[in-house]
Amino acid sequence: MKHGQEKTLVTSILLLVGIGILVVGIVTDVISTTLFLNRWKEGSQQRVAHTVEMSARSVEGFLQRSVDIASQVASRSRARNLLVELTAGEIEASDFRAQTERILTDALNRSAHLRAITRLNGRGELVAAVGEPVSVRHWPAQDGSKVLPPVSGPYRSEGGQRIVVRAPILDKGGKQIGTDVTLFSLEPLIDLLHADVSDQESAYNPTLYLVTRGRSGRQTFLPSQSEAEPLVSVQLAELAQGVAPVEKLKGLEDGLMTLGEFLFAAKRVEGSDWLVLARQSTKELYRVVYKDTAISWLLSLMFSAAGAVCILLIMRRFTSGLLDQLGGLKSDVEEREAKYRDLIEGSIQGILIHRDYKPLLVNQAWADIHGYTVDEIMAMDSVMPMISASDRGRMSDLKVARVDQDSGAAV
Repeated sequence: MKHGQEKTLVTSILLLVGIGILVVGIVTDVISTTLFLNRWKEGSQQRVAHTVEMSARSVEGFLQRSVDIASQVASRSRARNLLVELTAGEIEASDFRAQTERILTDALNRSAHLRAITRLNGRGELVAAVGEPVSVRHWPAQDGSKVLPPVSGPYRSEGGQRIVVRAPILDKGGKQIGTDVTLFSLEPLIDLLHADVSDQESAYNPTLYLVTRGRSGRQTFLPSQSEAEPLVSVQLAELAQGVAPVEKLKGLEDGLMTLGEFLFAAKRVEGSDWLVLARQSTKELYRVVYKDTAISWLLSLMFSAAGAVCILLIMRRFTSGLLDQLGGLKSDVEEREAKYRDLIEGSIQGILIHRDYKPLLVNQAWADIHGYTVDEIMAMDSVMPMISASDRGRMSDLKVARVDQDSGAAV
């Protein structure tokens, strides 16, 4: 095989090796990407769940602050003592109302989001009120016929969306002598909910809902950017948009649920019957995942290709140098062989090289001496018949002596 053909063969082998390395890299990238894709999806879902959890904590904090303010108002000593005096008949109703409403007005002005305070006596009767009117349906019945939670709402009023907080009024002995029914504005809560999602990336910016249990079951309220309508009432059937039976959403209390094209995440607000619900389009959510996956795969592919090219270049450089060295050695051997062949074939003396009388090399002079051609002699199995009978014994003795001499030298 010529030196150029050897280089072509080696180049072909190197090309096949490079293609094999690239294919292995691609297959490895595809397998690893597929294995991690589900984890990346789960990570995206957990980010939505985390947003819901943070929003639920914000709602929980808002409700707790509202309850604390209502409790502070109900526990004001002077106003509480006035109610004790009214219950004992020690003060006129008109004087009680005037003094109490002055105290309640001061409390109303001290809170930026407190909108109304309605004070009821132990029989559930209105004895004083400041701020916006509070509907009778929010008043608890002292006889126990109508039990209401401490916090309820949201409710629509003339001033916007409100929540109702009920705080008992206790005398010094711990006996309940009345109830404060207070109204709080929801603007701070809406701001909190918007802040929870506005800092998120667009793909992790779900739509948040406040879900409460109304008289007709669950009522859903969608936070809106509209200042005139900060909360828009939405029914669960509308929220589901036909992707699944509403009963499935009704059963979602805490956790994640994928329905159709949407991912729903829910978190219950501690201390209330409220629920924060998030709806996120899975197409939008996983768009970032698929984009990041594609970028990761392309980068891996580029690194695999670059690695294959580097290995090919290194192998090519190494094999090229090796082939050049082998080619030089081969040329030296061929050159020396040609010199010896020219020396033997050009000699006027007959020269025969044999192994056990089998001809290995013979020149033309030796063939002419014995009357044969070179090809005829090289085709013989032994040149012993060409030696005279009188010399054959001597030739055998010489061969044995030479073998013995070589054996002794080896020893």
